[in-house]
Amino acid sequence: MKKLIIILLVLAITIPLLAYLVARELNSYQLDGEISFSGLDQTVTVHRDEKGIPYIFASSAADAIRAQGFIAAQDRVFQIELYRALIKGELAAVIGEAGLNSDISMRVVGLYDNAVRHVEFLDDSSRQFLQWYAEGYNEFVQNRGHEFPFELSLLGLKPTTMSVTDLLAVQHFAGYVQSRNYQDEILSLQLLAELGAERAEEIRPLNINPDRSVNQPAPDAESDDAAELYKIFPDVALAKISNHNLPVSLPALGSNNWVTGASKSVGEKPILSNDPHLDASVLPGPWFPVGLFTDEISAIGASLPGVPGIMVGRNSHIAFGVTNAYGDSQDLYIEQPADNRPGHYKNGSEDLPFKSKSVNLRVKDSEAADGVRDHEIVVRYTVRGPIISDHEVFGIESDNPIVLRTAAAEVEGGSIGLHNLLSAQTVAQAEAAFAQIDLFYMNYLVADQKGNIAHRPTGAIPKRDDGATAKVVDGNDDWQGFVAKNELPGSINPRRDWLGTSNHDVIPDNYPHYYSTHFSPNYRYLRTSEWMNQAAPKSAADHWSLLRDTKNKHAERLMPTILAALAGDSEMSAISEQLAGWDFVDDKNSLGPAAYHLIHEYLVRVMLEDKLSPQLANHLLQKRYYWLQRFDELILNDDPYWGDLSKTEARETINDLIVQAANKAKDRLASTLGDNPDQWLWGPFHEVSFVSPLRQSGFGSAFLGGGTHHANGSGETLNRGQYSLNGGPYRSQWFSSMRMVADLNDDKKIMASISGGNAARQFHPYYKSQLDGWLKEEWSPWWLDRESVETHSEHQLRLLAE
Repeated sequence: MKKLIIILLVLAITIPLLAYLVARELNSYQLDGEISFSGLDQTVTVHRDEKGIPYIFASSAADAIRAQGFIAAQDRVFQIELYRALIKGELAAVIGEAGLNSDISMRVVGLYDNAVRHVEFLDDSSRQFLQWYAEGYNEFVQNRGHEFPFELSLLGLKPTTMSVTDLLAVQHFAGYVQSRNYQDEILSLQLLAELGAERAEEIRPLNINPDRSVNQPAPDAESDDAAELYKIFPDVALAKISNHNLPVSLPALGSNNWVTGASKSVGEKPILSNDPHLDASVLPGPWFPVGLFTDEISAIGASLPGVPGIMVGRNSHIAFGVTNAYGDSQDLYIEQPADNRPGHYKNGSEDLPFKSKSVNLRVKDSEAADGVRDHEIVVRYTVRGPIISDHEVFGIESDNPIVLRTAAAEVEGGSIGLHNLLSAQTVAQAEAAFAQIDLFYMNYLVADQKGNIAHRPTGAIPKRDDGATAKVVDGNDDWQGFVAKNELPGSINPRRDWLGTSNHDVIPDNYPHYYSTHFSPNYRYLRTSEWMNQAAPKSAADHWSLLRDTKNKHAERLMPTILAALAGDSEMSAISEQLAGWDFVDDKNSLGPAAYHLIHEYLVRVMLEDKLSPQLANHLLQKRYYWLQRFDELILNDDPYWGDLSKTEARETINDLIVQAANKAKDRLASTLGDNPDQWLWGPFHEVSFVSPLRQSGFGSAFLGGGTHHANGSGETLNRGQYSLNGGPYRSQWFSSMRMVADLNDDKKIMASISGGNAARQFHPYYKSQLDGWLKEEWSPWWLDRESVETHSEHQLRLLAE
């Protein structure tokens, strides 16, 4: 026993020491002193605070962005190179079989090919902005190889110089993963095939904008005639869809943002808040905080690695924040093979040949002769885009070719827009910048020092008659250009003097264009509205408190129905008492949330599994935006079809199914947390884990990562903790990866926190430098003025112009 204790003590001392030495000697980079930089016009100074946030002081915007590219490479070269491999469809060559499905997806959709085409249309200012960042990144890659993180060597990644096309491809990638409509269209077709048109229509998405007084008519569930569509598309089936265990977080934004005008803010100026929700469990997370300062620009905020400038933050004049707008930029087309002409398809009155190309993917394989094997695919195309039904990873099997058409493959915009936010001084100037953004589909909120506030979505939305689930090709182009940016849904200086979005339906009354059918349920927005409609003006501290809010309006709405169903059932007394005493707050230390979330899952699960194949039921369950608000109506209205189980002789009601679900929930809680209901807390049943990209699970993963922690919130709370439905315990997968309050009354700082750190370098002090504060739901100052930056500077690096 003594020997064991001694061994453990030695390990307890030596492992942290080794980690420290690795960080200091093998995974460090220069933070102080001077570095020659051949591409600069004048010397740039970079301060870093205690969290490792870089503050870049330059004489011009050109030098500031060059320095941003250099500093991003210092901190995130490993992460950026992984993103580049992913976007180009070359990830499997780095991580092996786990990256193959991702590579197939990227090559078929052709994100990099789209960037190659698009780059030719860029105007000089956009091209220059991207080129500046590339020059800074390349300066590090070409001259600081001795500072490369050891993670690159472990995976065999060799950084290469960055081009404007590479950087534009990052924006194409971010826009692609933001969009979800084509996945909904696949689901709709699968439901149509299994249920028929009438029943499939009953569970199509229900999107409700609480601010709209006139019902927005839903687009047709399918092309003009459901019977004809079904004849053409009879054999749809759900193919196996893999969950990629990728070493980087995908920037698929969810999010909340809100802004209070001067009359609703403590002080004389607006206050804006934002908390982007995404899976940021892979350290150091996707957000890269940075400050940019020139004679004309003072800006602080965060962007994605490989995206120059600032996406979320503020400058001296305006503050801006984003949520995913889910603008529909994708359509599925059902192509019809030509009669008696193999290799051709119908396109109106003519038959056209399918185009195709062979794509060779490289897969890391220890059993292959040179450690890498070839995997060849053939990608076929029509005039509308790539045929995705040829490839299992997209989840379609069909006798007819199914094409994915995307706006990103057709946009010809000359400006990327983001660069103009750095110098914008008014809401009007910010809106002009938003109008130039084609690739990101975001709800931007913006406020200026004069007290103006506005909401405006971005992105190129095809102008079409409807958002039909899938279109049978008849030869006519149903995309007639793109909706004018000033005609996208939006608002400026509303009478109520506040604005907010939570990925919900923001389409206003009598809107003339089809925009989307994929939105979040509106419960988070309802909670924002409830808070905003209180009379008292809001302070920055109040805004931060709302970012941490975990009141569940969804539970508040369904609970009377659940309690009524359980009333009088003695076996349900423990759960009934918990739920009756619950305040609808999804706090990790609360009784009630665990029982509620399980009951809701099991209730919806039994309803779906009775009517759908197991594969499709499970797939649909993971697409919560598609069904949640619709199923709330079925539950509350005790729908006779969906409440009655077809596989039993008895005639059940929704109340019967609630009791069944509660029994399952009770058994699950007892088997997981013990028989004592006083131990059925939300935290032990709802956790968040932070992992290293080098090892996400198994032996050593806990040591390399950021640990597993009890988590507040759920999918329908502002302090978000969305999880996949799996019967629990639940893992929070999409959460508030960045929290920010920008008070325009405060010209020194923003209040902010990210769920990770600045450096994608294992064991480095900045690897998870903000994680502890994020877990405590605390904020740190991100500085906006030079004096504060210099006062709190821990490191000072001078980049010398040659």
